[in-house]
Amino acid sequence: MQPLPPLRNGRLLHPERILRAQLRRGIWFVLVQWLGLDPSEATWEQVEDFKLRFLDFQLEDELFIEAGGDVMVGKTYQRRSRG
Repeated sequence: MQPLPPLRNGRLLHPERILRAQLRRGIWFVLVQWLGLDPSEATWEQVEDFKLRFLDFQLEDELFIEAGGDVMVGKTYQRRSRG
């Protein structure tokens, strides 16, 4: 059973853009800014669920570069080498 898409006042929300991606315990999440809502109302969504609900929305590949589990748009963080 697929989760229900986000609703606001009974209306289906549509993603405007992805603000950030994060790997948590082996599962990717994206921080979604919803069309018509303030960025402070962005929500974390599991990537697989998000893809199933919004088939036409293109996720940027660079969001998912494995770099220490936390990836931000335009910035890649890497762990320091132990040495």
